[in-house]
Amino acid sequence: MNINYSMTPTPKEKEEIIHNDAEAEYQLVYSNVLPISRNYCHSKCVIGGGYYRVYISVVMVLVPTIFHWIASVRWLIVDYNIAWFIPSLFFFCTIVLLDIFTTNANPGIIPRKIRMIGITPQRCKTCDENVQLQNAEYVTRKYCVTCLIVRPLRSSHCSYCNNCVDKFDHHCPWLGNCVGRRNYRSYFFLLFWSVMYLAYIMVCSLAGLLVPIEKPWSWKAFLKSWKSHYFLEPFIFLYCFVCFGLIGYLFTRHVIQISFGQTTNEKRKKLRAYDMGFIKNWTDFLFSPIPPPFPLLRSKPKKTKQAKMIQEYMPLQIELQTPPNGIDVKIEK
Repeated sequence: MNINYSMTPTPKEKEEIIHNDAEAEYQLVYSNVLPISRNYCHSKCVIGGGYYRVYISVVMVLVPTIFHWIASVRWLIVDYNIAWFIPSLFFFCTIVLLDIFTTNANPGIIPRKIRMIGITPQRCKTCDENVQLQNAEYVTRKYCVTCLIVRPLRSSHCSYCNNCVDKFDHHCPWLGNCVGRRNYRSYFFLLFWSVMYLAYIMVCSLAGLLVPIEKPWSWKAFLKSWKSHYFLEPFIFLYCFVCFGLIGYLFTRHVIQISFGQTTNEKRKKLRAYDMGFIKNWTDFLFSPIPPPFPLLRSKPKKTKQAKMIQEYMPLQIELQTPPNGIDVKIEK
Protein backbone atom coordinates (compact mmCIF):
# COMPACT_ATOMS: atom_id res chain seq x y z
CA MET A 1 0.00 0.00 0.00
CA ASN A 2 1.49 3.37 -1.05
CA ILE A 3 0.44 6.60 0.65
CA ASN A 4 1.47 9.87 -1.02
CA TYR A 5 1.02 13.06 0.93
CA SER A 6 0.71 16.48 -0.71
CA MET A 7 1.16 17.91 2.80
CA THR A 8 4.20 16.72 4.72
CA PRO A 9 3.45 15.36 8.20
CA THR A 10 6.17 14.75 10.72
CA PRO A 11 7.77 11.27 10.66
CA LYS A 12 6.11 10.45 13.98
CA GLU A 13 2.67 11.45 12.70
CA LYS A 14 3.20 9.48 9.49
CA GLU A 15 4.19 6.38 11.45
CA GLU A 16 1.16 6.69 13.73
CA ILE A 17 -1.19 7.05 10.77
CA ILE A 18 0.20 4.06 8.89
CA HIS A 19 0.62 1.76 11.92
CA ASN A 20 -2.74 2.41 13.47
CA ASP A 21 -5.10 0.06 15.26
CA ALA A 22 -7.38 -1.15 12.46
CA GLU A 23 -10.32 -1.86 14.73
CA ALA A 24 -10.13 1.55 16.38
CA GLU A 25 -9.93 3.17 12.94
CA TYR A 26 -12.99 1.19 11.97
CA GLN A 27 -14.98 2.64 14.87
CA LEU A 28 -13.73 6.21 15.15
CA VAL A 29 -13.52 7.15 11.49
CA TYR A 30 -16.65 5.31 10.36
CA SER A 31 -18.83 5.36 13.45
CA ASN A 32 -21.80 6.47 11.34
CA VAL A 33 -21.85 3.17 9.40
CA LEU A 34 -20.98 0.71 12.15
CA PRO A 35 -22.96 -2.55 12.11
CA ILE A 36 -25.92 -2.45 14.48
CA SER A 37 -25.43 -6.11 15.40
CA ARG A 38 -23.09 -7.23 18.18
CA ASN A 39 -21.03 -10.41 17.95
CA TYR A 40 -19.53 -12.57 20.69
CA CYS A 41 -18.21 -16.12 21.25
CA HIS A 42 -15.60 -15.68 18.48
CA SER A 43 -18.21 -14.44 15.97
CA LYS A 44 -20.36 -17.58 16.38
CA CYS A 45 -23.17 -15.66 18.08
CA VAL A 46 -24.76 -12.39 16.99
CA ILE A 47 -27.37 -10.07 18.45
CA GLY A 48 -29.03 -8.28 15.56
CA GLY A 49 -31.01 -5.08 15.19
CA GLY A 50 -34.36 -4.80 16.97
CA TYR A 51 -33.45 -7.44 19.53
CA TYR A 52 -36.07 -6.18 21.99
CA ARG A 53 -38.81 -7.75 19.84
CA VAL A 54 -37.51 -11.17 20.82
CA TYR A 55 -39.03 -10.67 24.26
CA ILE A 56 -42.41 -9.94 22.66
CA SER A 57 -42.27 -13.19 20.68
CA VAL A 58 -41.28 -15.11 23.84
CA VAL A 59 -44.30 -13.69 25.68
CA MET A 60 -46.55 -14.58 22.74
CA VAL A 61 -45.43 -18.22 23.09
CA LEU A 62 -45.22 -18.41 26.88
CA VAL A 63 -48.62 -16.92 27.80
CA PRO A 64 -50.83 -19.30 25.73
CA THR A 65 -48.63 -22.21 26.86
CA ILE A 66 -49.25 -21.42 30.53
CA PHE A 67 -52.99 -21.02 29.96
CA HIS A 68 -53.00 -24.25 27.97
CA TRP A 69 -51.33 -26.11 30.83
CA ILE A 70 -53.67 -24.57 33.42
CA ALA A 71 -56.91 -25.23 31.55
CA SER A 72 -56.63 -28.07 29.03
CA VAL A 73 -53.63 -30.18 30.05
CA ARG A 74 -54.52 -30.17 33.74
CA TRP A 75 -58.00 -31.49 32.95
CA LEU A 76 -56.66 -34.12 30.52
CA ILE A 77 -54.11 -35.36 33.08
CA VAL A 78 -56.69 -35.65 35.87
CA ASP A 79 -59.43 -37.32 33.83
CA TYR A 80 -57.37 -39.31 31.35
CA ASN A 81 -53.58 -39.79 31.33
CA ILE A 82 -50.39 -37.85 32.01
CA ALA A 83 -49.24 -38.79 28.50
CA TRP A 84 -51.21 -35.76 27.22
CA PHE A 85 -48.61 -33.51 28.86
CA ILE A 86 -45.59 -35.12 27.15
CA PRO A 87 -46.25 -33.79 23.59
CA SER A 88 -46.94 -30.31 24.94
CA LEU A 89 -43.68 -30.28 26.91
CA PHE A 90 -41.73 -31.64 23.94
CA PHE A 91 -43.13 -29.03 21.53
CA PHE A 92 -42.52 -26.17 23.96
CA CYS A 93 -38.90 -27.13 24.76
CA THR A 94 -38.09 -27.69 21.09
CA ILE A 95 -39.49 -24.30 20.09
CA VAL A 96 -37.60 -22.52 22.88
CA LEU A 97 -34.27 -24.14 21.93
CA LEU A 98 -34.73 -23.41 18.23
CA ASP A 99 -35.76 -19.84 19.01
CA ILE A 100 -32.64 -19.27 21.13
CA PHE A 101 -30.36 -20.76 18.47
CA THR A 102 -31.91 -18.88 15.54
CA THR A 103 -31.99 -15.59 17.44
CA ASN A 104 -28.35 -15.71 18.57
CA ALA A 105 -26.69 -17.58 15.70
CA ASN A 106 -24.46 -15.77 13.27
CA PRO A 107 -26.54 -15.86 10.05
CA GLY A 108 -23.41 -15.63 7.90
CA ILE A 109 -22.25 -12.03 8.29
CA ILE A 110 -19.54 -11.19 5.78
CA PRO A 111 -16.69 -9.10 7.26
CA ARG A 112 -16.15 -5.62 5.92
CA LYS A 113 -12.95 -4.32 4.45
CA ILE A 114 -10.92 -2.10 6.75
CA ARG A 115 -11.60 1.36 5.42
CA MET A 116 -8.83 3.73 4.46
CA ILE A 117 -8.63 7.07 6.19
CA GLY A 118 -11.32 9.48 5.06
CA ILE A 119 -12.81 7.33 2.32
CA THR A 120 -16.57 7.67 2.27
CA PRO A 121 -19.04 5.40 0.47
CA GLN A 122 -19.89 8.25 -1.90
CA ARG A 123 -16.27 8.34 -3.14
CA CYS A 124 -15.91 4.57 -3.64
CA LYS A 125 -16.10 3.22 -7.17
CA THR A 126 -18.48 0.34 -7.69
CA CYS A 127 -17.19 -2.75 -9.49
CA ASP A 128 -20.07 -5.18 -10.07
CA GLU A 129 -19.13 -8.52 -11.59
CA ASN A 130 -21.18 -10.71 -13.91
CA VAL A 131 -20.82 -14.44 -13.22
CA GLN A 132 -22.02 -17.34 -15.37
CA LEU A 133 -23.50 -20.28 -13.45
CA GLN A 134 -23.37 -23.95 -14.43
CA ASN A 135 -26.87 -23.70 -15.88
CA ALA A 136 -25.59 -20.99 -18.28
CA GLU A 137 -27.50 -18.19 -16.51
CA TYR A 138 -25.77 -14.93 -15.66
CA VAL A 139 -26.00 -13.30 -12.24
CA THR A 140 -24.36 -10.19 -10.85
CA ARG A 141 -22.07 -9.97 -7.86
CA LYS A 142 -22.83 -6.48 -6.62
CA TYR A 143 -20.47 -4.11 -4.88
CA CYS A 144 -21.57 -2.95 -1.42
CA VAL A 145 -20.70 0.70 -0.86
CA THR A 146 -21.16 0.31 2.90
CA CYS A 147 -18.98 -2.77 3.45
CA LEU A 148 -16.60 -2.01 0.54
CA ILE A 149 -16.74 -5.59 -0.74
CA VAL A 150 -17.99 -7.42 -3.80
CA ARG A 151 -20.66 -9.57 -2.23
CA PRO A 152 -20.67 -13.35 -2.79
CA LEU A 153 -23.48 -14.84 -4.83
CA ARG A 154 -26.90 -14.89 -3.11
CA SER A 155 -25.72 -12.36 -0.53
CA SER A 156 -27.33 -9.03 0.28
CA HIS A 157 -26.97 -6.11 2.66
CA CYS A 158 -29.41 -5.97 5.58
CA SER A 159 -30.53 -2.43 6.32
CA TYR A 160 -31.64 -3.36 9.86
CA CYS A 161 -28.34 -4.88 11.02
CA ASN A 162 -26.17 -2.91 8.55
CA ASN A 163 -24.27 -6.04 7.49
CA CYS A 164 -23.84 -8.08 4.34
CA VAL A 165 -25.18 -11.60 4.98
CA ASP A 166 -24.27 -14.75 3.07
CA LYS A 167 -27.29 -16.31 1.31
CA PHE A 168 -29.50 -13.61 2.81
CA ASP A 169 -33.15 -14.64 3.12
CA HIS A 170 -34.71 -11.82 5.16
CA HIS A 171 -34.47 -9.98 8.46
CA CYS A 172 -36.96 -11.44 10.91
CA PRO A 173 -38.26 -8.66 13.22
CA TRP A 174 -39.69 -11.18 15.72
CA LEU A 175 -36.29 -12.80 16.18
CA GLY A 176 -34.27 -9.60 15.99
CA ASN A 177 -31.77 -11.25 13.65
CA CYS A 178 -31.14 -11.90 9.99
CA VAL A 179 -31.94 -15.26 8.45
CA GLY A 180 -29.10 -16.46 6.26
CA ARG A 181 -27.01 -19.47 5.35
CA ARG A 182 -26.05 -20.42 8.90
CA ASN A 183 -29.46 -20.21 10.61
CA TYR A 184 -32.03 -20.71 7.83
CA ARG A 185 -32.44 -24.41 8.59
CA SER A 186 -33.15 -23.77 12.28
CA TYR A 187 -35.56 -20.98 11.31
CA PHE A 188 -37.46 -23.35 9.00
CA PHE A 189 -37.80 -26.02 11.70
CA LEU A 190 -38.83 -23.34 14.19
CA LEU A 191 -41.77 -22.58 11.90
CA PHE A 192 -42.52 -26.29 11.45
CA TRP A 193 -42.65 -27.12 15.17
CA SER A 194 -44.59 -23.92 15.90
CA VAL A 195 -47.29 -25.01 13.45
CA MET A 196 -47.38 -28.48 15.03
CA TYR A 197 -47.58 -27.02 18.54
CA LEU A 198 -50.42 -24.66 17.64
CA ALA A 199 -52.36 -27.53 16.06
CA TYR A 200 -51.86 -29.62 19.21
CA ILE A 201 -53.08 -26.80 21.48
CA MET A 202 -56.19 -26.33 19.34
CA VAL A 203 -56.99 -30.06 19.50
CA CYS A 204 -56.55 -30.09 23.29
CA SER A 205 -58.70 -26.97 23.65
CA LEU A 206 -61.50 -28.52 21.60
CA ALA A 207 -61.23 -31.71 23.65
CA GLY A 208 -61.44 -29.68 26.85
CA LEU A 209 -64.52 -27.86 25.56
CA LEU A 210 -66.54 -30.67 24.01
CA VAL A 211 -65.68 -33.95 25.74
CA PRO A 212 -66.95 -33.17 29.27
CA ILE A 213 -70.27 -31.75 28.04
CA GLU A 214 -73.17 -34.02 28.87
CA LYS A 215 -75.55 -34.95 26.08
CA PRO A 216 -77.92 -33.67 24.85
CA TRP A 217 -75.81 -30.59 24.14
CA SER A 218 -77.16 -27.19 25.12
CA TRP A 219 -75.83 -23.69 25.73
CA LYS A 220 -76.27 -24.24 29.45
CA ALA A 221 -74.08 -27.34 29.29
CA PHE A 222 -71.50 -25.43 27.25
CA LEU A 223 -71.33 -22.56 29.75
CA LYS A 224 -71.07 -24.98 32.66
CA SER A 225 -68.13 -26.73 31.01
CA TRP A 226 -66.39 -23.48 30.10
CA LYS A 227 -66.85 -22.13 33.62
CA SER A 228 -65.10 -25.15 35.09
CA HIS A 229 -62.13 -24.33 32.85
CA TYR A 230 -62.08 -20.60 33.73
CA PHE A 231 -63.38 -19.66 30.23
CA LEU A 232 -59.79 -19.92 28.96
CA GLU A 233 -60.18 -22.54 26.26
CA PRO A 234 -62.31 -20.47 23.82
CA PHE A 235 -59.76 -17.65 23.94
CA ILE A 236 -56.81 -20.07 23.65
CA PHE A 237 -58.41 -21.71 20.64
CA LEU A 238 -59.12 -18.40 18.86
CA TYR A 239 -55.62 -17.06 19.60
CA CYS A 240 -53.93 -20.25 18.35
CA PHE A 241 -56.22 -20.38 15.31
CA VAL A 242 -55.10 -16.90 14.21
CA CYS A 243 -51.42 -17.70 14.88
CA PHE A 244 -51.79 -21.03 13.09
CA GLY A 245 -53.05 -19.26 9.98
CA LEU A 246 -50.25 -16.67 9.97
CA ILE A 247 -47.35 -19.01 10.79
CA GLY A 248 -48.83 -21.73 8.59
CA TYR A 249 -48.87 -19.32 5.64
CA LEU A 250 -45.24 -18.36 6.33
CA PHE A 251 -44.21 -22.01 6.64
CA THR A 252 -45.97 -22.93 3.39
CA ARG A 253 -44.30 -20.07 1.58
CA HIS A 254 -40.85 -21.23 2.67
CA VAL A 255 -41.65 -24.81 1.64
CA ILE A 256 -42.45 -23.54 -1.86
CA GLN A 257 -39.33 -21.37 -1.98
CA ILE A 258 -37.06 -24.23 -0.93
CA SER A 259 -38.67 -26.45 -3.55
CA PHE A 260 -37.74 -23.89 -6.23
CA GLY A 261 -34.29 -23.11 -4.78
CA GLN A 262 -35.17 -19.53 -3.85
CA THR A 263 -34.69 -17.29 -0.87
CA THR A 264 -37.20 -14.64 0.18
CA ASN A 265 -34.89 -11.95 -1.16
CA GLU A 266 -34.63 -13.73 -4.53
CA LYS A 267 -38.39 -14.26 -4.57
CA ARG A 268 -38.92 -10.49 -4.38
CA LYS A 269 -36.51 -10.00 -7.28
CA LYS A 270 -38.14 -12.86 -9.25
CA LEU A 271 -34.77 -14.60 -9.55
CA ARG A 272 -34.65 -18.38 -10.09
CA ALA A 273 -31.06 -18.92 -11.20
CA TYR A 274 -30.17 -21.43 -8.48
CA ASP A 275 -32.92 -24.01 -9.01
CA MET A 276 -31.34 -27.51 -9.09
CA GLY A 277 -34.59 -29.47 -9.12
CA PHE A 278 -36.99 -30.46 -6.34
CA ILE A 279 -34.93 -33.33 -4.87
CA LYS A 280 -31.54 -31.60 -5.06
CA ASN A 281 -32.97 -28.40 -3.60
CA TRP A 282 -34.30 -30.23 -0.55
CA THR A 283 -31.18 -32.40 -0.22
CA ASP A 284 -28.99 -29.30 -0.26
CA PHE A 285 -31.21 -27.58 2.29
CA LEU A 286 -31.44 -30.50 4.73
CA PHE A 287 -27.98 -32.03 4.53
CA SER A 288 -25.51 -29.37 3.40
CA PRO A 289 -22.98 -28.62 6.18
CA ILE A 290 -23.23 -25.32 8.02
CA PRO A 291 -20.07 -23.33 7.24
CA PRO A 292 -18.04 -21.80 10.06
CA PRO A 293 -18.62 -18.08 10.70
CA PHE A 294 -16.38 -15.45 9.20
CA PRO A 295 -14.12 -13.79 11.80
CA LEU A 296 -15.56 -10.36 12.59
CA LEU A 297 -14.09 -7.27 14.17
CA ARG A 298 -15.01 -6.44 17.71
CA SER A 299 -18.19 -4.40 17.86
CA LYS A 300 -16.72 -1.92 20.34
CA PRO A 301 -12.93 -1.75 19.91
CA LYS A 302 -10.78 0.12 22.38
CA LYS A 303 -9.75 3.67 21.62
CA THR A 304 -6.01 4.17 21.10
CA LYS A 305 -3.69 7.12 20.60
CA GLN A 306 -3.13 6.05 17.01
CA ALA A 307 -6.85 6.13 16.33
CA LYS A 308 -7.13 9.63 17.78
CA MET A 309 -4.53 10.81 15.28
CA ILE A 310 -6.77 9.60 12.46
CA GLN A 311 -9.52 12.01 13.45
CA GLU A 312 -7.19 14.96 12.84
CA TYR A 313 -6.88 13.93 9.19
CA MET A 314 -10.56 13.25 8.57
CA PRO A 315 -11.13 16.60 6.73
CA LEU A 316 -8.48 15.68 4.17
CA GLN A 317 -9.66 14.80 0.69
CA ILE A 318 -8.65 11.35 -0.44
CA GLU A 319 -8.65 9.86 -3.90
CA LEU A 320 -8.85 6.07 -4.11
CA GLN A 321 -7.08 4.32 -6.97
CA THR A 322 -6.83 0.57 -7.56
CA PRO A 323 -3.72 -0.40 -9.58
CA PRO A 324 -3.10 -4.08 -10.42
CA ASN A 325 -0.54 -4.55 -7.64
CA GLY A 326 -2.44 -2.96 -4.76
CA ILE A 327 -4.21 0.18 -3.55
CA ASP A 328 -2.73 3.66 -3.70
CA VAL A 329 -4.19 6.38 -1.56
CA LYS A 330 -3.41 9.95 -2.54
CA ILE A 331 -4.02 12.54 0.14
CA GLU A 332 -4.42 16.20 -0.79
CA LYS A 333 -4.98 19.18 1.42
